[in-house]
Amino acid sequence: MRTAVFLQIGSEHMHAIDELCGCVEKVAGVSRDTGGALDVHVSLVDQASPPKVLARLQELRRSLEATAASVHVLPVANGGADVLPFLRQLAESQQRRRSYDLILKIHTKTDATWRERSLASLCGSAEQVHSLFSAFKADPMLGLVAPQGTVIHNGSTAASVWSHLLQRYYTNATDRIAAATFDPQTLRQMRALDRLLFPGSARFDRSIVAAGTMFWMRFEALRAQHWIGLASINKTKGWLRFTGRYADNLKLEHVVERLLTTRVLADNWTVAEVVPAPRPVAFYFPQYHPTPESESTDFEPTAPLALAAGYM
Repeated sequence: MRTAVFLQIGSEHMHAIDELCGCVEKVAGVSRDTGGALDVHVSLVDQASPPKVLARLQELRRSLEATAASVHVLPVANGGADVLPFLRQLAESQQRRRSYDLILKIHTKTDATWRERSLASLCGSAEQVHSLFSAFKADPMLGLVAPQGTVIHNGSTAASVWSHLLQRYYTNATDRIAAATFDPQTLRQMRALDRLLFPGSARFDRSIVAAGTMFWMRFEALRAQHWIGLASINKTKGWLRFTGRYADNLKLEHVVERLLTTRVLADNWTVAEVVPAPRPVAFYFPQYHPTPESESTDFEPTAPLALAAGYM
């Protein structure tokens, strides 16, 4: 299996970069163990490339030498959030005539809670990566896998959406999540972009998004050749342009984020979700160690479990 990781670095936050590099190293190890090949595409925003970041990427190169993975670094201007750098990475990979079976898209999302959950789901352990490889092999129509609770579609309810997303985006719209995600203007822009990029293809009748734009995808389901031309669009007016300013919605990058997953579904691929990889936690029961708490007659052996319940 030939795999690619598309990693977008838009921040010099070293903790985030270390997490992403750790994810890449897990994927590289699984690719090596399964006899596959791996390309790692890294986009680097100009202002996110101080010496410490470049040194970490060099360290990543060295760690991947034993796996025979190749690393390609692409400097990019700031703009289009993580979406435009991804499209430019795709264009460069197509110029190199690269073709893949699976791709993983990850980036330095500034929301640490969201980023950590996404990485835990998509590459939280070598076993998790093995399981995802096996899922794609077992189901030839599996097109995309995203972290559980981040896939929003027409039938989404508050119970199906990750609580962190509910609190951040849907505090006042828990009963109309789909309507808030796919408002009329966004849908019009999605349909216009779909006609532009995929002429002749069946139009979509269901909208879906992998919020956060971190996912595993079957490369065939991406239809990369249709997307790469969008990276060169440079309109100065209207919505069909990428910008460097952050906004919650109604920018071209948000339209692309939604259409990426919607097009996969429209082409009859399956979109699935994956739970975060299990995290081993060690509990020390104080009854084996004399402490004031354990000597108390009110102490229950299960007390440490109750304290840790919020983290499990």
